[in-house]
Amino acid sequence: MSDAAPDPARAGYHIQPTRGWINDPNGMLYRDGRWHVFFQHNPTGAFHTDIHWGHVSSDDFVSWHEHAVAFGPTPEGPDRVGCWSGVCVDLGDRVAAVYTGIVTDPVDSTVCIRYASDPDLDRWSDPISVATVPALPPGETQVREMRDPFVFQWGGRRWALLGAGLTDGTPALLLWSCDDLETWRFERVWLGVDDPLLASAASAEIWECPQLVEVDGTWALFLSIWRDNQLEGTVAAVGSLGSTPDGSPGLSVRACRGVDDGRSLYAVTLRGTELSVTLQPGAEAWLDGEVLEVYPPDAPPRTYRDPGTAAWRLVGDGSAATVRSVAGNARRLDVSAGLSSGAPPG
Repeated sequence: MSDAAPDPARAGYHIQPTRGWINDPNGMLYRDGRWHVFFQHNPTGAFHTDIHWGHVSSDDFVSWHEHAVAFGPTPEGPDRVGCWSGVCVDLGDRVAAVYTGIVTDPVDSTVCIRYASDPDLDRWSDPISVATVPALPPGETQVREMRDPFVFQWGGRRWALLGAGLTDGTPALLLWSCDDLETWRFERVWLGVDDPLLASAASAEIWECPQLVEVDGTWALFLSIWRDNQLEGTVAAVGSLGSTPDGSPGLSVRACRGVDDGRSLYAVTLRGTELSVTLQPGAEAWLDGEVLEVYPPDAPPRTYRDPGTAAWRLVGDGSAATVRSVAGNARRLDVSAGLSSGAPPG
């Protein structure tokens, strides 16, 4: 970010705190002329524990100001083991953060709410727990764990989706109504592997970080795939959103495909020394410090990250590809078969 010390391994455009662990982006919000982005963050070290919400803001998506940590676990509170992913909701007179609070371990989670008490979103109230893992009717497969609330408006009402894993090892999305943000009602299991398109394209043990958006009349549902205790990419399901007999929203999926591949798209550390990447013909790669994004011409993009790495070996396989170094400059470098590049140009 703009106020961080220059370092060839640091990202130029990707959000990166001065120090500490970072993963999922949370709670993006536009208010009073600035974009605010929060993110999963351990401010004391590069370890995925003691998770807080970090905070940056920008008025142009290029120069980012790093705020103080927004909030963190509350001793003896509903988030005492961690403040996990969620969203921000603009209520007009104030902003609410809605997120997963962990009490003892990931299975023991709640939906928590905090309210900002200043215009810069730097000070937040203590957490309120508004929802816990629901019990389904006897005889039905139960919810093993849930996480990552996404709040949206539809049909004049407020709803929330939560990613979940069931006791039979399959993923699901849970639907809640929350017209009063402090009063949540569990409605039903919204989607699961009984949808054949999701079952084939989004095989997982847990669907994480659901996001639902409308684009030109078509609805897109984004899901992160959690399998074998690790992230395995993201998928998008597109279709139409309509009213079910009880008046709640229902998604009819007509297509589903991957939108980003690999385990590092949330800036999670790579496991191993994956420093050499082969570029397909016509591919484009963006190198930003220790973050590398590869965009093949006919496949989902893939994100790589290896902390401490300022140089990558990028190999073409027969046709020219393009590498752009965006940390400080945007000069091009063509990479053809057998030719490798070291540090980015400039």
